[in-house]
Amino acid sequence: PDIALVISTLNAGIHRTEALLRYGWHQVVIVHQITDGRQTEYADQHTRLRQSGAHILVQQFGGLSKSRNAGLDAVTADYALITDDDVQFPDDVVIRIRTAIDSCQHPDILTLCAETPEGEPFKRYPKNAAPHTLRTAARVSSIEMVIAVSWWKKKQARFHERFGLGADYPTGEEYVFMTAAIRSGARAWYFPAPVVIHPALSSGRVMHAEQLFNKGAMLQCVFGRLALPYLLAFAWRKRDMYKHAFSLTTAIRHLMAGSKHYRAHD
Repeated sequence: PDIALVISTLNAGIHRTEALLRYGWHQVVIVHQITDGRQTEYADQHTRLRQSGAHILVQQFGGLSKSRNAGLDAVTADYALITDDDVQFPDDVVIRIRTAIDSCQHPDILTLCAETPEGEPFKRYPKNAAPHTLRTAARVSSIEMVIAVSWWKKKQARFHERFGLGADYPTGEEYVFMTAAIRSGARAWYFPAPVVIHPALSSGRVMHAEQLFNKGAMLQCVFGRLALPYLLAFAWRKRDMYKHAFSLTTAIRHLMAGSKHYRAHD
């Protein structure tokens, strides 16, 4: 299958995208969101990228899910890897993706692995290929996702534009997308191959009130009237990430506030 690359970038991040073009992609779509008013300054970079074969889409607003949607809509290849401008790839990334697609019998959605520049896993990954469930979908990062373009266009699939960086709830767009796709019957698979290189996240992360609020909205979106037990389970599982800032009861209150906010504005 032909493999495209869809890059989401914001403002000066456009200058980091040129290094991502060289891996043998069938097509590269770059969605450049400009929110700093420097359109004229970026024009020369757009020209250089187009001369290198990239397709450039410019949006005068932010929102990661809006960027993903526009980029995938523009793809004409068989599959597309979605990514950001702060990554690198192994030299044989296209071969790895094709091998994974064939091994999983051409799924609608394929998720793979990321690793750090030091060659360590970006996070904990299963060792074996397997179909995704609603539970495993919670572990997916968007930069690990390869999407079948025919499925995307036939099903009119979308990333929920109220979720993700630059949106009402700047988190959870991958989980909302994956759960909706699985429930609609999409064949979603995981395959244990590293295809993207991303700097490690800092250890000992702390979850703040705003993040819990956003997670509450995400869980409400995914589970609807059944969200309450999932909110409570989330609060319990993540307690080590907020226990130095507030209590379990307070964490539940923040989650419930996000859930209520989503219901009021859905």
